[in-house]
Amino acid sequence: MPPKFKRHLNDDDVTGSVKSERRNLLEDDSDEEEDFFLRGPSGPRFGPRNDKIKHVQNQVDEVIDVMQENITKKAYRIMQLLLATDPNNFEDKCGGVDVKNKHERGRPRG
Repeated sequence: MPPKFKRHLNDDDVTGSVKSERRNLLEDDSDEEEDFFLRGPSGPRFGPRNDKIKHVQNQVDEVIDVMQENITKKAYRIMQLLLATDPNNFEDKCGGVDVKNKHERGRPRG
């Protein structure tokens, strides 16, 4: 039975697994796949491909800036419209609706 399923482990099981793990970790025959994760991808970091990515990223940043400016302008215009309108006018309209609804609820149907 593997050591992880045993309830009581012998000292030989524990020390033996530690020694074998240490030996495997310190050995120099690593796979290319392991090297990829340790060192990252190999290849030219600067070049035409990287320039294209930078160009596209600059375009994306420019579009984001324009969108943020447009949102700010829109919010400012909405705030100006809300401040420019007469609050009493809103109360009259809303109050009239409430009174009509109360009046219509009291009417018998039919």
